Formats: sequence, C-alpha cells, structure tokens
Amino acid sequence: MADILRILSTSRDALLANLTAINVTGSNVANVNTPGYSRVRPIFGSISQSGIGIDRSSVGVNIQEIQRIYDKYLEAQIVQQQQEIGYHDMRKSMLDRVESSLNESDGGGINELLSKFWNAWNDLAANPSGSTERDVLLKTSESLAYRFRQQGDDLLDIQQDANTTIADLITETNADLVEFASLNDKIVTIEIDGGNANSLRDTRAQLLKEIGTTLDIQYYETSDGAVNIYLANGNALVQGDIYWQLDAVENVDNSSYYDIVITTSPGEVLNGVITGGKIGALLELRDATLVGYINQLNDLAINVANKVNSQHRLGYDMYNNAGGLFFSEITDARDMQVAAAIAADSQKIAAASTVNGDGGNALAMGTLKDERMYMSLSAITATDFDAGGDNPAATAVLNNRAEAYKATTSNIVLTRGAAPGDWTVTGNGGYAGLAVLSADATTIVLDLDNSGTADITITLTGTWEQDDTLSFSMSADETSSTQSDYFSNLLSRVGQDVLSAGQNADRQEDVMTQLENQRESVSGVSIDEEMMQLMKYQFAYSAAGQLVTTVKEMLDLLIELGR
Repeated sequence: MADILRILSTSRDALLANLTAINVTGSNVANVNTPGYSRVRPIFGSISQSGIGIDRSSVGVNIQEIQRIYDKYLEAQIVQQQQEIGYHDMRKSMLDRVESSLNESDGGGINELLSKFWNAWNDLAANPSGSTERDVLLKTSESLAYRFRQQGDDLLDIQQDANTTIADLITETNADLVEFASLNDKIVTIEIDGGNANSLRDTRAQLLKEIGTTLDIQYYETSDGAVNIYLANGNALVQGDIYWQLDAVENVDNSSYYDIVITTSPGEVLNGVITGGKIGALLELRDATLVGYINQLNDLAINVANKVNSQHRLGYDMYNNAGGLFFSEITDARDMQVAAAIAADSQKIAAASTVNGDGGNALAMGTLKDERMYMSLSAITATDFDAGGDNPAATAVLNNRAEAYKATTSNIVLTRGAAPGDWTVTGNGGYAGLAVLSADATTIVLDLDNSGTADITITLTGTWEQDDTLSFSMSADETSSTQSDYFSNLLSRVGQDVLSAGQNADRQEDVMTQLENQRESVSGVSIDEEMMQLMKYQFAYSAAGQLVTTVKEMLDLLIELGR
C-alpha cells in the first residue's frame, strides 16, 4: 500500500510541475507583444525520497526554477546604445528647428534683404532727392532689421527651449531613479526569500534603458540582485534601495541657464560630466552649438549696423544736417532697428556727401557690401617721448572682431598722461566712438564704438612715462568674407550640422535595430516554439493524470481483494 501511495505522490508532483510549466508557457504567449519582456522557461528537476531498501525509494519531479532567458552583455550594449540614440535623436530634433528658422528658400531671408538694402542705396545715389527711393530704402531697412530681430529671437527661443527641456528631463529622471531604487528593494527581498522576480527584473531593465536614453550612465549588478547606477565621474545615482536626486539650478553667469547638480552636492556642477543621452545633447546644443550660431548672427548684425552708421555720419540729409545714426546702436541682432529719427522722416537719410544734395554718400554706402567683415591689427609702434632709453613696448589683441568694422583711415594713437592709468585718445583712426574703457600700468582696454564692450586689449611692457605714445592701425583681413558670404557660411554650417545629425541618428537607429533583433532571438517569444512546448507539457500532464487513474484502479483492486 505504501508503494502505491508513493506512486500517487509522484503523479501529483508531475501534475503540479507540468501545470506550472503550462502556466509559464501561457505567460510567454500572453506577453509576446510586451516591450522589454524576456521569455521564461521552467527548469524541471527530479526529487527523490529514499527509505531502507530499494522498494522504499521513489522518484518525483518539481519545477526547480523559472529561468529568465536573457544575455546580460547584450542588454548592456542596448543600454549603451540607448544613450547614443537619445543624444543623436535630440540633437537632430533641435537642429531641424534651427534649419527651419534659418530657411531662406521662401524668400525674405537675410541674404535677400541685404542685397535689396545695398541696391536701394545705389538707387538713392542715382536720385538722392527722390521721395520714392528714400521710402523704398526705409522700408527695406526696416524689413532687414526686423528679419535680424526675428532670427535672433528664434535662435534664442530654441536655446531657451533646450534649457527648459533639460529641467523637464531632470524631473522625469528623478522619478525613474526613485522607481528604480524601489524595484531594487523588491527584487532583493523576493529573491532572498527564494521567490521569483523575473517580471520585476524586466521592468527594471526597461527602466534602465529609459534612464540611459536621458543621460549617460554606468551600472553593475551586485551579488544580491540589485543594480547600482553611477555617472561617468563615479557619482552614485542609485545604490540598492538608496537613490540620489538631480537638480537644475540657475547659473547667473550663464544667462540664468540651468546647471545640473546632485541635491546633496549643490556646489559640484555636472554639466561637463553628462555628455550623452538627451541631456548631454541639450547641454552641448545650448552652451556650444547654438551659442556659435547666435554669435555669428550677432557679429553680422553689429557689422552691418556699425558700417552703415559710420558711413552715414559722413553724409548730409535733405535738411543739410550731418547724418546721425541710421541704425540704433546694438549689441546683438535682437536689438537691431532703424534709428527713430530716420524711421520718422526719410528726408533725414544722409545720401549726400556735401551740402549740395549730391548722392555721393549713398554711392559710398552701396560699396560697403563688398568690404570684408573683419579687420586685423598692425603691430604697435611705441614712442618714448624723452628718448630716455625706457624701452616702452606693447602688444594688442582684438577681442570683438565684429566691432572692428572698417579699416582705419589713419593710425589710432594713445598718449599717456601723468598717472600710469591716464591714457588719452589723440587719434581715433576714423573710429568716432573710440574710447579708453579702462587702463592701469600694464593694460589698456579700448572700446571702438562707445558701446561699453572691451574690444581691444593692449598689454604694456617696459617703462611708460608721461607723453609717451603708442599707435597702430587696422586693415581688412583678406581671409575673412563679405557680409553676404558670411551669412551664407552660417547657413552652410547649419546645413552641414543638420545633415551630420540626421546621418548619425539614422546610423544609431540601424545599430539599435540590429541589437534589438539579436535580443529578440535570445529573449523574444516565438509563438511556434511556445506551442510546441505547450503540447509537450500538455501530453506530460495527461500522462500524469493517466498515472493517477492507474493508481486508483490498483487501490480499488486492493480494496476489493480485502473484502
């Protein structure tokens, strides 16, 4: 009787084991379309209970483990690739906006308006008293100024959107880190008690990819099943069930744009550490790529305004007054506009080079389009007033090339006063707004157009005394471009960046597709394979059931014999 009961116990074990296997297979089939799901398989193992003698032994079966099928090295590659995907997709998306903003194909772009602007001056030169020509020039100038303002605003909006998106992604990442630490805690708790946490592991793996899409991370799995996450510099984001939150704090020295820190270390800026993922792309775009575009646009706007204003001051308007500002003084493209006096009365456009009402100044204005954008500095000539053998010398650096908008008509000359920091402009070289911004015994800082910016820095060596002078000139840098070519270069630069970003994004997507296909071959669910497994487990379950029926018949026979 005991042997029959042991057979019944074996039958029960077989029924339960194969029923579990059928449930596991059903789970695979149910999750065939679940993103990130790793198929599982039951691992059967024999169990035995032995007494004394061969007739007292029995062998059964149970499910020893529900095994999650995955390749951890392949999973690590996918997480790494997610960082590349996040970076290049975000870069492409933002640069597409820049390209759309700078699109000149529909007409009305800066290059087209610059051409119309210079042509309008030539038309005015042919008929300097013509109201129509003056009005056309005014309207064209206002359109050009508006386009510069609009273009500057668009680029700044994209830069600010990048900054706002960084803060939003930080918030999302912090929520993911909290959830990740919680999953670590649940997985460790379940598996320590011998439970199965495969579903939670899949969820955690999917969450790890999402975090990797946002920023570049390093991670490893500990012996207890937890996964710890770190930044490239070793700063921990998650260790077991403990997490550290990121924060976006305003940097007043960078237009109040956000710096990224860990809340527990607010003084350690991580901008240079996070170079991958969406946040890495946004930081690079906000602080480098877009800054470069904006600076180029600003340089062009400042150069146009300064050249025109300088030439305009040399002429006379219809009231025989010397010309004033044509464009308002600006420090960037977003400030560009026609001077209020000109906008109110086109008769104040100084087209004449003399009070006789000729078109000489307008004609000279039209030639500015062919001038080079940038100037270069000559060597400084130092003059020792008393020839006392003091050997005064100096070198100069041009800080703002856009402010050096024309070649000097004569040397720029500075003369030292009684005190070391007392320097006077005694020759402006044709730069009417030239002023000494600051000076001391070793350094002189010049402002070329009285805008308050440090345009030229002069370093003094040797001994300088009262009445000593220094002089230098500026001439066109023949390696630089004209205004029209300069803007075309900007468009070309943006176009190349967009093309490169698109190619990189496509290439990374292709790599990810290959990795995902490899993952599917390892961890993905095959319906055909699962149906075959289901049939196998079903037959085994039926056979175990038949064994129970056989045992029942044997018991019935024994009972009948005992009557």
